[in-house]
Amino acid sequence: MLTLHQFPAPWDVCSGSCFCAKVEAFLRWQNIPHQVVSKVSLKGAPKGKVPFIVDEDGTHGDSEFIIAHLCEKYKLSPYAGLSAEQVGMTRAIRYLCEEGIYRATTYYRFVDDAGWAIIRDKFLADIPGWIRPIAEWKVRGYAKKQLYQHGMGRHSAGEIEQIVRGDIDALSAMLGDKAFFFGGEMHLADLTVFSVISNLVVPPFDNAASRYARSVENLVAHSERVRRICFGDAVPMKDAA
Repeated sequence: MLTLHQFPAPWDVCSGSCFCAKVEAFLRWQNIPHQVVSKVSLKGAPKGKVPFIVDEDGTHGDSEFIIAHLCEKYKLSPYAGLSAEQVGMTRAIRYLCEEGIYRATTYYRFVDDAGWAIIRDKFLADIPGWIRPIAEWKVRGYAKKQLYQHGMGRHSAGEIEQIVRGDIDALSAMLGDKAFFFGGEMHLADLTVFSVISNLVVPPFDNAASRYARSVENLVAHSERVRRICFGDAVPMKDAA
């Protein structure tokens, strides 16, 4: 059976990683039999990151390439019924979510002191004795370095808030009063948005991005709609009214 390796789901959301959440939602959406291994370790990850899957064809990493592999293997058409413009919008939405909102979320979890305290105590508390401070330094330092190299980490807190609010507003405007981004049926773009918005709305972080995301009613309702289709009652979004 296909095995999905991903970060744990500590806050009533399918995974603390938006990329893991997207892949698990896709597997459930397409009714692909699978099992989940939740772990903090990256051992066995082909690209040094999660998610990755292992099936009879081998090991596959990166959420986009995982989904592409699954579509080819199971003869799936995630863009069926969409126009060329909507397929292009799907890609634009992915970059807005995964290069904008995701990077800001990373800042609020690993650079912001209050957010880091939650991450540290939730994921690193079981590391014993003198090893823990070293692990904390490496994990936080790696995240800071990645953000700085990307460019998001070069901005001030106020500038990052401005960026993420603009990205959230853009998604809200595109969704409007529709059930899903392209009308009445769910598509891949909806899974992408669900994965980042649910990771802002549900976990117990109190920062500018999370507070603002919780105030945008159509995106909160959309995330709950996607969650119910993909997960049923397995992952209740308690904080999403």
